Amino acid sequence: MTFNKLIVFLLVISLTTMEGCGFCRYAKQHPYKTFGIVALASLGIAGAALAGAAAGTTYYQNSYPQPVRYQPSYSVQSTQYSQPAHPVFLGKFNSNPYDPDSVNNPYGVYGSKYSYQSINNPYGPYGSRFSSESVNNPYATNTPVLYSNDGVYLGKLSSNRFDPDSVSNPYSIYGSRFSSQSINNPYGIYGSRYSPQGVTNPYATNSPGIYSSDGKYLGE
Repeated sequence: MTFNKLIVFLLVISLTTMEGCGFCRYAKQHPYKTFGIVALASLGIAGAALAGAAAGTTYYQNSYPQPVRYQPSYSVQSTQYSQPAHPVFLGKFNSNPYDPDSVNNPYGVYGSKYSYQSINNPYGPYGSRFSSESVNNPYATNTPVLYSNDGVYLGKLSSNRFDPDSVSNPYSIYGSRFSSQSINNPYGIYGSRYSPQGVTNPYATNSPGIYSSDGKYLGE
């Protein structure tokens, strides 16, 4: 039942039940005017009700606390993990003065006595006799290391005769003249002057590389 039909229905009931009412007698004499008056009054009441409902809804929405997105107020601190640093390449350990990467090339970055990355710099971290990373410190244990071109560990390039990994220790696997992993073996692949990987070969370009000891060999 629509709103207009509901109004007509209520009007008919009122006219038939309230005979003694003056308004009812007027309504019987002027039914169309009465219908208009009742309809306008009903629309006014309905409009007021809707306005009140809307106002109440707005007040309800504005007064009710709106949900807030969760945002953590604490700051997450990054955890520092102990990971090996990337090693610093310090040149090739060979006797070739023309190899740009050779430590025996006085004009190369790895052979110059003025270069920071040279083991020949007496004031640098890798050449000073007072540095814990220097090849010239007889007491250092954190010296640069040697790796062959195919990744074989060949010991520490150090003048410390008591370090078990030092190439200067004649009793270690890396310092003995009889060891296959020693650069001091004149008949070995890394010590022979005829081997392309020999450190004493003046024409070698595939000789072992020197790396700082602050990281693991990464196959460079």
